[in-house]
Amino acid sequence: MKKRNLFLTICGAALVWFATAAPASACPMCKLASESDSRLPRAYMYSILFMLGMPMSLGTAFGIGFYRLARKGARMQQQAVEQAVVPVPAGEQGEPTEAPKPLGHNEPGFPAAGLAGT
Repeated sequence: MKKRNLFLTICGAALVWFATAAPASACPMCKLASESDSRLPRAYMYSILFMLGMPMSLGTAFGIGFYRLARKGARMQQQAVEQAVVPVPAGEQGEPTEAPKPLGHNEPGFPAAGLAGT
C-alpha cells in the first residue's frame, strides 16, 4: 500500500506542477521576426531545418559506410572459406589428407623460435 500512496502522491504533484506552468514563449529574435512582414521568418525556418538536417545526414552517411564495410567483410570471409575448401578431383576416392599442423612457439619454423632462449 505504501508504494501505491507514493505513486499517487507523485502523480498528483506532477499534475499540479503541469497545471500551474506558464506557457513557453519564443526567444526575442524569433518573436520579433514573426511580428514583422519580412522574409526573416522564412530564413529562421530554413536555418532550423539545416541545423536539424545536418546530424541526420552525418548519421546516415556513417550508417551507410558501416553497412558497406560489414558487407565487404562478410564477402571477404566467404571468399576465404571458399578458397580453403579444396574439392577432391573426380575418380579419386582416397583417404582425406590431414591438414598441416600449426607451428608451435618452440618449433624450428616459428619466426621467434631463436629468440625464446634469450
